[in-house]
Amino acid sequence: MEDLELITKEELAQLFRVPKSFVDEAVTARQILFTRLGKRYVRFSRENVRQIHEQGFEPAMTA
Repeated sequence: MEDLELITKEELAQLFRVPKSFVDEAVTARQILFTRLGKRYVRFSRENVRQIHEQGFEPAMTA
């Protein structure tokens, strides 16, 4: 059941150290992965968080 742990938009914002408004905008624009529960509730699984992290990964530039 540990894999089914879901976090809220507030918790995701804290995890990535960004404003909650950033998460809200990204969800509205469907720029990040999320799980919708009913019409109102948005949650993020561990897999969603991993994929969001990978989505933003940029390799170091070499000279």
